[in-house]
Amino acid sequence: PVETVVSERRPVPLYQHVFAGRRLFSLYAGLDSGEAASSGLDSDKVTLSEAASGEPTSSGPAAALAPAPAIVNPELLQLARQEARRLRDDSRRPRGHNGRGKKHVSYGSGAFGGAANARFASYSRLAPRRGDVVAELDRRQLLPAIYFVFSRLGCDQAVHRLVEEDLCLTSGPERRALRDLADEAAAGLNDDDRAALRFDDWREALSRGLAAHHAGLLPVFKQAVEQAFTAGLAKVVFATETLALGINMPARTVVLEKLVKYNGQSHADITPGEYTQLTGRAGRRGIDVEGHAVVAWQPGLDPRALAGLASRRTYPLRSAFNPTANMAVNLVGSLGADRARGLLDRSFAQFHADRCQGQAARSRALAERFDKVAGVLENLGYFACDEPDGPWRVTEAGRGLARLYGEQDLVVAEALRARIFDGLAVAPLAAVLSALVYESRQRDRRQPPALLPDRSSQRAVAELRRLARDIAVLERGRGLPPRPLLDIGFAEAAYHWADGASLGEVLRLADVTAGDFVRWIRQITDLAGQIADADRSSPLATSCRRLVASLCRGVVDTADPDD
Repeated sequence: PVETVVSERRPVPLYQHVFAGRRLFSLYAGLDSGEAASSGLDSDKVTLSEAASGEPTSSGPAAALAPAPAIVNPELLQLARQEARRLRDDSRRPRGHNGRGKKHVSYGSGAFGGAANARFASYSRLAPRRGDVVAELDRRQLLPAIYFVFSRLGCDQAVHRLVEEDLCLTSGPERRALRDLADEAAAGLNDDDRAALRFDDWREALSRGLAAHHAGLLPVFKQAVEQAFTAGLAKVVFATETLALGINMPARTVVLEKLVKYNGQSHADITPGEYTQLTGRAGRRGIDVEGHAVVAWQPGLDPRALAGLASRRTYPLRSAFNPTANMAVNLVGSLGADRARGLLDRSFAQFHADRCQGQAARSRALAERFDKVAGVLENLGYFACDEPDGPWRVTEAGRGLARLYGEQDLVVAEALRARIFDGLAVAPLAAVLSALVYESRQRDRRQPPALLPDRSSQRAVAELRRLARDIAVLERGRGLPPRPLLDIGFAEAAYHWADGASLGEVLRLADVTAGDFVRWIRQITDLAGQIADADRSSPLATSCRRLVASLCRGVVDTADPDD
């Protein structure tokens, strides 16, 4: 028998707040924010807060059985009404017959702020300064805090600004311990690297208890921030949402600067699941008696919409699983085509497709995708049949493909068969391989077109693009989605790093952060290792091993391999 076990009791109770102007408000009525931050909570107020978070915090019958309905704090509703009357911008009140003034929301739904016309947003007196938020949390003893800012640049600017304001949240012994931790993190860096990374500025901010945490940070610096925060030395970490995934960094308080973030295509409201994931960092088990989630006011914020977001308890779970070329050859090689299809039929992705379509019209979406991929592979010679309509077997080329992983696995395999990489020197090889792994961020795509560093890399990438177009034609004919285009935006940086250039030089060439630089170089080394493994006895394998040796130096060599 299978039973569903559901627990709504949070080990550390979570209290929801809104920071507006220079005040911290409880999101719900009946619980003053000052009382929420203290330990002397009376039972009636606790019950209201429990209803807000959906998580009982006391052992009494009311908390265990029937918490009172949560009511949004009337003060917040009044603030929202006053702001709306004061702004009265055209995005809120349609007027006239010519279409002017009609509501136009391009920043999420508008319920969480940002819908108001940008030229009026600065009139709001309620959007708080980061320094005021941090100072108030410090005064109420609600630190350490993770302050989520959905922008790498915003995180770095927040730290820089608070240092400029001479904010210091640490004691003398804590500052000394943080400086030692920073020096230990930079032990493997030379003076030029430290200058390129602005190490002194980072060290000074960390010693004050302030730090940023995002994917653009050098891995050893990011690891030092995590250690400092876990030890209670770092007091405020400005972070992007990636911190909420896979890193053990609980805090007493979590602050969300906005409830709208860029999802790669547009600015959209965060989902209830994302809100729970982010605020789930608040409240350290075994340390805090309660945790606190604080949302910074944004012009146009609807407190009732925030209350709905905070109280939601069910979230859709969707699978992103899809068979790839590498997966297909590995499944056929180990299980055979029929058993591989049966395995895909039992996947969560297939289960989700069945639920969406209904059991009466059962979809075979994954098996169909597998057959499409396998059809392309058969066309290219990675699968073969000894009779018509017989079982597939993996060819020698297919066994090479089985050792290649990544979105461009089939392009790499075809390039090996066409000997496109043969004869390339180490630096040009780095440039060419970068085009198979690198993917520009959205903001980078507005930069001038990138250039390849020499003629040999230009010829090789031109041949790669021809191969990629041919594969795209086959995949499109089978109804498969298009692959990412080859991107040469990192080629020049990879070339010069393999050729011995300094960190400062390549960061200027690539216009990327140190963390991004390390990540892309490591992906190039990983691909080079795969190629060497797929074609072990060839001269190309020797070139790939030399390439790995030339790339793994300096900040790349000191990076945490588990990052």
